[in-house]
Amino acid sequence: MINFKFRGKVTADDYLKMVRRLTNFRNLVFEIAIVLVVLIVYYFIKTPLMTVLAFLVFAIAILVLNYFVLAPKKYQRMYEQNNELQREQVYDFYDGMTFAQPIVKVVYFDDAVYFYFSKNQAMILKKEWLEKPGLWDAFQGFVKMRIDPTSKNK
Repeated sequence: MINFKFRGKVTADDYLKMVRRLTNFRNLVFEIAIVLVVLIVYYFIKTPLMTVLAFLVFAIAILVLNYFVLAPKKYQRMYEQNNELQREQVYDFYDGMTFAQPIVKVVYFDDAVYFYFSKNQAMILKKEWLEKPGLWDAFQGFVKMRIDPTSKNK
């Protein structure tokens, strides 16, 4: 019988890393699109070049400030308010297991796998939490074959 045991605690850095991996790229693309739309509008209303450049510098400063200062503080507060997230997590994966909630999506990385139960609810499984770290690739294969709702291998 296949059995994968995980034990670990989500840190604030783990939480921030997950959020950045899964949402910041989408947010960044959206923010860049807004900047481009404003620049195009400025171009069509014949705004002086210096005004457009000033806006561009201001927009880039806001994007950098948001990414490196504001967003991390926001997610740090969210992490601190979630006592359940800060507790040690213990998971046991085996053939025939079921989940209390259906898994909507699974996202794979070299050092972690994220199970999404809804848009804003995910389970973090880190490679270093695996009882036998040499089984990480086998675990990802197990998830793709038996758990991932989008997998074609089922």
